[in-house]
Amino acid sequence: MLLQNPEREDNAMWTDEMLKQHEEFAQWLIHNADTAYNPPMPTIETTSTPPSQIAEQIKRYVLSKWNEHLPLNHPNQK
Repeated sequence: MLLQNPEREDNAMWTDEMLKQHEEFAQWLIHNADTAYNPPMPTIETTSTPPSQIAEQIKRYVLSKWNEHLPLNHPNQK
C-alpha cells in the first residue's frame, strides 16, 4: 500500500515498510532518548496531549536552553 498526502507540496509517498520503519524508530527513540544521547534528548508525549500543552512544553524547553546560553546580566536573561 502506498500513502500519499495531497496537502504536501512535495507529494511525499510512504510505503507500508517506510511507515513500519518510522514507527519502530519512534518506539526506539522513546525508550532510549534518555540514555543514547548526551545530553539526553527530551521527548514529549503527543498522542493524547492537547496541542496547546505540547506548544507550552516546547516553549519552556527552548527558553530554558536559550537562557542557559545567554551571558549573565543579559537583558533577556530571566
